[in-house]
Amino acid sequence: MKIKDIRNGMEKIEVVGRISHKGKSTIVDTRFGLARVTVATIEDETGSVGLNLWSDQIQKVREGDYVKLEGASARAYGGQIKLNLVGENAKITLLNQNPFL
Repeated sequence: MKIKDIRNGMEKIEVVGRISHKGKSTIVDTRFGLARVTVATIEDETGSVGLNLWSDQIQKVREGDYVKLEGASARAYGGQIKLNLVGENAKITLLNQNPFL
């Protein structure tokens, strides 16, 4: 799927892109307890979207990395869509090369 086609409420999203920004980690109080989260931005040739990285996911990626997201869900927060990788089928995979070449 291309980023421009992502809509609020979509589930099981698979997208490939580059992490163009990775913010600082913060601690948030979720319904499951305290958790560490970082907001990143993933982009492809069609656009960009926010990506919430939780706990272990934060250390998996750096700015400039190309990644494949599988099982992501899209939710609107403050009027902007952000992707989340939550659940046993959700994963982020680092790619060894630029998939857009």
